[in-house]
Amino acid sequence: MKEKRKARELRAEASDDGKPKKIVGYAAVFDKASEDMGFIEYVRKGAFKQAISKSDARALFNHDTDTLPLGRQSAGTLILREDETGLFYEIIPPDTQGARDLMVSIDRGDVRESSYGFTVAVDEWDFK
Repeated sequence: MKEKRKARELRAEASDDGKPKKIVGYAAVFDKASEDMGFIEYVRKGAFKQAISKSDARALFNHDTDTLPLGRQSAGTLILREDETGLFYEIIPPDTQGARDLMVSIDRGDVRESSYGFTVAVDEWDFK
């Protein structure tokens, strides 16, 4: 089953070496209650470790697979890593009109959240 979740942080960040801006944020934050989606969810540390090493994740705008991706792991334009906070991502967007427009919207604060999609092999529910 394909799932989607809202991420907590998104920002455009200039690089120190004069390269174009990149999009950075956390797709998931560990051990924090999610917003209420009819249930509350927690993501545990290590939840993404195996997927990061085995997948070829893509960064998409609005989960739209019909448009060009903003970044991809195998191309080195999407970097994913787990740290103590959660699943960190860094996207080096393409020099396309759509990506430039998105960067303007991020800079203005009109776009300040992202979401991530995933499939789960095993999940646990605790109904209290």
